Amino acid sequence: MLRRPKIRKRGLAVTLSVITLVTVAAMLLYFAAPWKSGVSSGGYEGLRRPWYNGGKLSPYVGDLAPDFEAMTIDGLSVRLSELRGRPVIVWFMAAWCPSCTVVGEAIRDVASGKAEVVVIDVWTPKFISKLGLMGGDLVPPPEGEVELRTFVQRLGARDWLLILDSDSSLSGQYALTRVDTLFVISREGIIVLRSDGPTTRSILEAALKEAEARQSTQNCPICPGY
Repeated sequence: MLRRPKIRKRGLAVTLSVITLVTVAAMLLYFAAPWKSGVSSGGYEGLRRPWYNGGKLSPYVGDLAPDFEAMTIDGLSVRLSELRGRPVIVWFMAAWCPSCTVVGEAIRDVASGKAEVVVIDVWTPKFISKLGLMGGDLVPPPEGEVELRTFVQRLGARDWLLILDSDSSLSGQYALTRVDTLFVISREGIIVLRSDGPTTRSILEAALKEAEARQSTQNCPICPGY
């Protein structure tokens, strides 16, 4: 009879461990796995998401892109509004994210010579803590300048502005809902595409054309939600 409590405690410990692993895995899938790519202002994905407010995501297609000033890992001060005059891609990513490699290759090929590319690594201790994932065995470790630089070098990309969102201020400002979120911004600073999750090369090409023409992806026939 003295052994039964030990068996119960052991079973409870195993159960709690399984629940913890499942919870961590589910949260990682939520924030990293593709869910709906290339969404535009006609999409209804917000109806199933807590950030749905007033009929659209914020910031979203047609909005003025929130201005920010940040320091790149190369020591260059960047203000988004000062990049106006040509299209800009603002990409929130993480080096460990599988889909980010594919999207990064598409950006490299499509945006070369056509747009400024601002890459923001969000996978920092502050961001992970906000997700409640600190300390989990399945959680990728926090990233820093080395991981971000190595990731971009593997892609063979050049002249990208690389930012580490150490305090999670930029991810908060842009209402980030998952890793691998991309914004295409027009020459006048207007968001023409918001993709919560990996986007495709064809959608990126179309969005950049619209950004150059200073129009919205609401007029992009191949964009989801059109």
